[in-house]
This record gives sequence, C-alpha cells and structure tokens, in this order.
Amino acid sequence: MIFLVGTGLSRGDLTQKAMDVCTNAEELFLDGYTSRIDKDTLAEIERRTGKEIVQLSRSEMEEKAGQLAEKAKEKNIAILIGGDPLMATTHKIIFIAAKKRGVRVAVIHSVSIFTIAIGESGLDFYKFGKTFTIPKWSGHYKPVSFYETLAKNQSIGAHSLVLLDYEAEKESSMPIGEALAELEAAEKQYKGGIITENKEIFVMSNLGQLNETKEYIRFGDAKSRNYESGPALLIIPSQLSDIEKEMIETMYVD
Repeated sequence: MIFLVGTGLSRGDLTQKAMDVCTNAEELFLDGYTSRIDKDTLAEIERRTGKEIVQLSRSEMEEKAGQLAEKAKEKNIAILIGGDPLMATTHKIIFIAAKKRGVRVAVIHSVSIFTIAIGESGLDFYKFGKTFTIPKWSGHYKPVSFYETLAKNQSIGAHSLVLLDYEAEKESSMPIGEALAELEAAEKQYKGGIITENKEIFVMSNLGQLNETKEYIRFGDAKSRNYESGPALLIIPSQLSDIEKEMIETMYVD
C-alpha cells in the first residue's frame, strides 16, 4: 500500500494521523522535488519512528512511478510531501500508477500553502481565477505567456494566485525580484495596463515559518525590496469588494 502523507508547512502542522502512518510504514520516502519540506519535520519523523527517510528524485516519482507501485505490493510505503498531497501532477502520476497495478493508495491531507495564502490575503476564495506559474528564465527561454492568464482573470474580476518556479536544489522558489521583473517585461510586451507602478499586490514568502513575510504593497515599491529566499508566491487582486477592502485594511494597514 502507498500512503501519500502531507506534512504541512512546519513541524507544528504534522498530524497524529500522519505520524501514525509513518510509524507503521515499512519504508519512508521523501518528495524533495515538488515542494519544500521543513527540516525539523523530517528530523522529528526520523526520531520518532527510528526510520531513515530516503529522498526520491523526479524520475523516481514520475518515470519510475511503476517501480514504487510494485514495491508497494510487498510492503507499506509512505511518501512524505510538503503541504497537501495531490496538488502536484507528480503525485497524481504515482496515484494512477498504483491504482493501475491494483495497489491501494491512502492520502493523508494537511494544510496547503494555497489555502493559507488566500486566507492570509483577506480575499474571498470564490473570487480567484485560474492559478498560473511564473517560470524561471534561462538563456533564450524567456516566456511571458502567463500574462494571458492574468489578463483573463482580470477581465472577469478574478484574483490571481501566482506561483513562482520552485528550485528544488535550493529549496526555494525563484527570487521574488526576478518574478517581478518578468511580470514587468510581460506587461511591456502585452501592454494590458495591469502591472503598473501603483498596482497593489500581495507578496508572501516562507508562509507557516518563523521568518514568514506577508505584504500588501505597491508593485513599484516591491521591486526595490530585497526579499529573503524561500518558498514564495504572489497574489494579484482584481476588483475588491467592500469586505475585502476592509479585511486588507485591518490586516495590512497600521
């Protein structure tokens, strides 16, 4: 059997159910590719279970997902996932590979950066449009087509939850400054009038950690900030309701 175990964002998010699964599993694996897992959480699991946690590569989770499923025919294995499982395509690939081979799968849910970010913004969940990712540029690869999703969301009055490319080897999202520069470049190309110096956005990093930061800030001011590295995202609001405006003023304005 395969257990997809969500570990949340910090050690305090680890549920008793998740710990029980880790204790009873015969082998523990770690998804270190799709999201960051708090090191204290991993240390706590190893200490309490007495088991070593083996990190899986992207290929071991995707191209070789069938091998994981075959292993799970003989023993119970748990795959530790930062945040909440099944948010990434990688986890779905594992789930499908297991089911095709007659292997049972159990999902142990936990808190997600998606719901936390929306909650911490004060915006209404039902007013969010399609989520998109700003990719890290390299060489001649400099796509800005994500702007089309942003423009579509804005056209229907929907807020945008903006993910930043995750760099597994650095355990961090791409630098916030780079993401802002790409947004500005996309605006210059599409000329949609969305990203302006005075556009107010949410910049959030290291949510759930002791060094978390949350700002509702003018785009022009955010460009001049030196943000810490770590898991980060942006929220670009559309039209705000009266209650949203009041929540933002209450949460973010001194």
